[in-house]
Amino acid sequence: MARRAAPLPCGGRPCYSAAGGGSSAASRDRAAAPIPVPTESAIPHGRPDTPTGRPLLAWGAAAALLLLLAVHAAASARHKTPTVDEFAHVPAGYMGLTTGRFDLYGKTPPLGRTLFSLPLLAYRPTLPDPPPGSRMGGWYPWTYATGFFNVNVRERGVEFVDRVYRHARYTVIGFTLLLGLLVFAWARTLHGATGGLLALALFSLDPTVLAHGRLATVDMAAALFFFLAVWTFVRWLDRPGWVRLALAGLAAGAALATKFTAVLLAPIFLGLAVVQMVRAGAGRRGEAARRLASGLAVVGLLTLLVVNLAYGFGESFRTWGSYQVRSQTLSRLHAGWLGWVPVPLPADFVRGLDAQQVDVEVGDFPNYFNGRWSRQGWWYYYPAAYALKTPLPLVLLLLAAAGLAAAGRLDLRGRRHLHTQAGLPPGAPFRTLSAWAVGLSVGVILFAACFLNRLDIGIRYILPVFPFLFVGMASLGRLLRRGEPVAAGLILAGLLTTAASTLSAFPHYLAYFNILAGGPAGGWQVLTNSNNDWGQDLKYLRRELQARGESSIYLAYFGHAEPGAYGLTYTVPLPGGSGEDALSPGRGRFPYTFAPGLYAISANLLVGLPYQVMDHGRWVPAGDTLAEPQQIFAYFRKRPPEAVIGGSILLYRVEGAGP
Repeated sequence: MARRAAPLPCGGRPCYSAAGGGSSAASRDRAAAPIPVPTESAIPHGRPDTPTGRPLLAWGAAAALLLLLAVHAAASARHKTPTVDEFAHVPAGYMGLTTGRFDLYGKTPPLGRTLFSLPLLAYRPTLPDPPPGSRMGGWYPWTYATGFFNVNVRERGVEFVDRVYRHARYTVIGFTLLLGLLVFAWARTLHGATGGLLALALFSLDPTVLAHGRLATVDMAAALFFFLAVWTFVRWLDRPGWVRLALAGLAAGAALATKFTAVLLAPIFLGLAVVQMVRAGAGRRGEAARRLASGLAVVGLLTLLVVNLAYGFGESFRTWGSYQVRSQTLSRLHAGWLGWVPVPLPADFVRGLDAQQVDVEVGDFPNYFNGRWSRQGWWYYYPAAYALKTPLPLVLLLLAAAGLAAAGRLDLRGRRHLHTQAGLPPGAPFRTLSAWAVGLSVGVILFAACFLNRLDIGIRYILPVFPFLFVGMASLGRLLRRGEPVAAGLILAGLLTTAASTLSAFPHYLAYFNILAGGPAGGWQVLTNSNNDWGQDLKYLRRELQARGESSIYLAYFGHAEPGAYGLTYTVPLPGGSGEDALSPGRGRFPYTFAPGLYAISANLLVGLPYQVMDHGRWVPAGDTLAEPQQIFAYFRKRPPEAVIGGSILLYRVEGAGP
């Protein structure tokens, strides 16, 4: 009687040995019967690439979390006035859609704002004629946006303008939901359903994600495309296929057509290619190198195609020597024989990249951190900002995941069971590549932000790091499945306390700070700019004044929306402003004394950030120069405020003349 064949191991797929070749079920004696191989159930904690649990239940729970995130983000978005960058991005995106001109906001590529401006096609707001001047000039986008805001308020009311910006925000919320879905999918593939749901829950409760995931700026779109590009490239490295490769190239192109920082995908992709080539083994490295080189070439070509499409192929293939560049980085490439080389990129992309690189090299506004100012910035600024603007339980969970991974307790690299009779478990190569992808992405972005950048003005600049951190923290889900009650209790406690800390700040997530920074009411003393005060709280200021029965106020507002459009009766207590009669020469270390009255001062202006302040349709400078901090409101910095509105506007009452 013929002997029945042994069942195939590894679910019917070939098992590979640690050396990378041959079936692990084959005996050295080819005539002997196959050696039994442990089944999937015999491998502790499941196969690395197989999500555990019931798939429908896991996806249903993920859908519920995403629904809660959508409702939460949309509800908080309704309460906020247009922030500084939103104010300019939305009309610039709408102009690109309707006129094909993408240079209005030249320091940022157009794809992200083009996408979130699509709802404006249904509302058809009025586009004023562009004023004269260089569109690459620093203030030009906001000059145009001021005209856009004023003409539409005049013609259709401030409620219409709010609705226009709000629906652009809803599109960005869609980007955020898609990014959360990708985080769940990658984390679930690596660490099972429990890990995927843990990653998604932490993503949905992160204050920075909630803050910028509902604003009509390019930051969340850039993070989405960046993450998608890395994920699809890892999937192609693990299982080559033209669809995966094409998706990686298209996503990389979308990232670069949204934000210039996506150039960091190049070293990440190259690093992953080197890892894959090393893993191929000495005998196959030549073949692997050829495949990787051709794959990277395809990704590069698709990236160039998407960038050109985003700009409508405007003046592509101009010679390098025809550009006038100002940044040191591009100037080094500008000299010599490269002048005759055609550049396969739109001219507006090259000019915008050069202008943005100038800001990166020399800074834009002065950098502020914990009472100090610097033009150079601080290498530790972004790690410190993360530690101060993230709930402490979430920081501790991240440190725990990193520590356990370093100690080899979470099997992130998929190396467990390498030397068992089962051979290399299916999915271990994908997990190894994923671990490298997370490490390279976080490391490259943070290195560039900390050491190659002088724009220390907001944690949003490292937003592409965040989804990779959540994928890393998903590894803690393995502890929840191992029946370790102490570890599981600590993780669940961290999740619940993170939720309580974050939700207590609703809807003021942009100004969220943990207790190390003094909370939302005290964080303005530590960090400035888009970390807490981006001009978002005019509506809340109006509510506060109505509750107090105040009819007018001295207002120094960091933002570009006209406060009068929101029903505020105000004067601006600045030299040359409508309320300059409130200022008198100061005494001692204070440059000015102030007349009696109620003062509302934006946090950025209070600490001394120089800026242009809106004053009944015109701009009044706060400070003699934008390059140095101003001391106009130094007197108020030494006094406790009566109220902190949304974390961004502080109320003071002066009872007698002068300090």
